[in-house]
Amino acid sequence: MTNLPSKDGMTRNRIIAAAKFILVLSIINLHTLRNVSTVLYMSIYVPVVLMVLVDCLIKRSPRFNAFGLLLMIFWILAMIYGFFISVQFISLQGGIYGLVRILFAFPILLALYAYTNNINDVKHFSGYAVIFFAIASLSLPLQFLTGPIPWFPAEAERAGFVRFSSLIGSLTSIGVIVGSYMTLSQKTVKYQYIWLSIIVVCAVISLSKAAIANIGIALTILILLNIKSISKTIITLILVCGSFIALYSSVDQISNRVNAVLTSFGVSVGNERIINYDYSFRESAFDRLTKLPLDNYNKLSGLGTNAVYLTGAGFGMASTALVPEADSLAIMAHNQYAESITVFGWLIGVLINILIISFAFIILRKYLRTKERFYLTLFAAYSIFLINSIFANGTIYQPSSATIFYIAMFVACSTDGRSYKNLHYSNKYR
Repeated sequence: MTNLPSKDGMTRNRIIAAAKFILVLSIINLHTLRNVSTVLYMSIYVPVVLMVLVDCLIKRSPRFNAFGLLLMIFWILAMIYGFFISVQFISLQGGIYGLVRILFAFPILLALYAYTNNINDVKHFSGYAVIFFAIASLSLPLQFLTGPIPWFPAEAERAGFVRFSSLIGSLTSIGVIVGSYMTLSQKTVKYQYIWLSIIVVCAVISLSKAAIANIGIALTILILLNIKSISKTIITLILVCGSFIALYSSVDQISNRVNAVLTSFGVSVGNERIINYDYSFRESAFDRLTKLPLDNYNKLSGLGTNAVYLTGAGFGMASTALVPEADSLAIMAHNQYAESITVFGWLIGVLINILIISFAFIILRKYLRTKERFYLTLFAAYSIFLINSIFANGTIYQPSSATIFYIAMFVACSTDGRSYKNLHYSNKYR
């Protein structure tokens, strides 16, 4: 009979696995550090990726199956295909840059395979992602004190106020995914109201219209998820709303920014500092459903061949989200599904979109079969991701949103793990 490791050994191994996942998660999501020193950042990123690759190959994961392997192979081959199509229209350097960008967060998927043994591990790791997102979001209000941090992505302006970027990326990196992280906090973190309060406040002051919509959707979903324990839910909401109202009432920077965003929803606040020259929320949403995706798609007609509609034109169609400005072929689609079509063409792009959407139904089916509550939480969080992908591009590769995407892909394509709760890590971790 094989000797199993001691309880202390198992605890130590779990800590090591969790630490490695947090390292991978942090390095990928702190990609803005490359603006400080690309060489220094890549000297950390590359060894971390190699570590995950080695661990993934060595560990005999009980959650790995043939479907997951085939999907990973397809995903990598599709991205490589995108590279070869790209270099037909843009520079080789631009193609390489785009390939690195679109696969940049892929090691998160590998880390989930390498360092989880059961659904509880996935639940805990999802909680770590929520906590990381909350802490990193604090870099936005920090700039009220420091001013724009020079190595962050460029700031902009909305309604007469500076719109800061953050430690985890560009101006939209918080707003378009905040609802998913709020929902994912359900039963994955302790002291949920603290992390929710941080996430909500930071998202609101980001001057993002998408953030307000996300917060409304997420709060509604959280109430529905906790309908059987409504008293605890009400207490949590009171604490979150109370924290927000206290800050709104006492900090002018926060109240001014909240009022500025509300004007985009047609709410009149009577603040003379607010210069409302922005599109309303309804107009912005309509543009992302129609005008912007069509403008992006119509650029294919100027690339010299009708075959490009089937093959796509590569990473240049994602504009500066994937390639340097010199290699941009079109304005951003601001729609992930439309971007998949113009980058990969109708043949592969439609299949990619079907896969992206199908993960939600697979996760829901797992919940209905097992009644594991985490599956329902993840289904809700990922559903918000899918909705946001209608109004934003880059959701499958921008690290903060790609984290949600790869967690969902992993859960959808791996073994349930319900019968693996007592399995231990392989010899490498014993």
